[in-house]
Amino acid sequence: MTSTQGVSATSLSELHNDPSLLKYDESLGLSKQHLEHAALVLDIFQGKSTMTKIVNGFTEDSCYEDPVAFAKNREEVAGQLLHIPTVTSSTQTHKFEIIKLTKNVSTTSGDGKSYQADLIEIQFNHDLSFKLGPTYNLDTILQIYSTPQGIVRLQDRPSDKIPDNGFAMALRKLNGIVAPKVAGVPQNEKEDAEMALGRQ
Repeated sequence: MTSTQGVSATSLSELHNDPSLLKYDESLGLSKQHLEHAALVLDIFQGKSTMTKIVNGFTEDSCYEDPVAFAKNREEVAGQLLHIPTVTSSTQTHKFEIIKLTKNVSTTSGDGKSYQADLIEIQFNHDLSFKLGPTYNLDTILQIYSTPQGIVRLQDRPSDKIPDNGFAMALRKLNGIVAPKVAGVPQNEKEDAEMALGRQ
């Protein structure tokens, strides 16, 4: 096992949030896979994720979309979401409850590949306190498209009418491409450990 100043390879892949402690109704029939994917997404928004977790939990062609960003592969997803701790001084989760599971939903990945996925919907209320700016309250439904291969699509704030006109989509795609290039994402375990250490 390798480590960088106390950050081990094992800790890079461990979920910060215990999947078994997530709030949900047992009648939903959630599997271990569903709970682990939900816990991973909570880790991400709490600034507790690593590149290792994203590689393990998202397919290579996965996508992420919200009203201002569209990331069409795993590296772009990481570029959008791994840097939450870089721009925030703190985060606080008020509610994270799995409210619905719909099995065998047709969806597409970032490159347009078709998947059959289980759609996990989560009521999410969360504060992001930015280092250079106010605290932003995120009150939304998260949609996780879960497959045995990993998360193929993560959608945030679908109620905000994610834009589909040409100009808005172009801006969102540009944001998804530029963010990982400007901020950078870990390219190996050592860089991942260094980023994780910087958050401690």
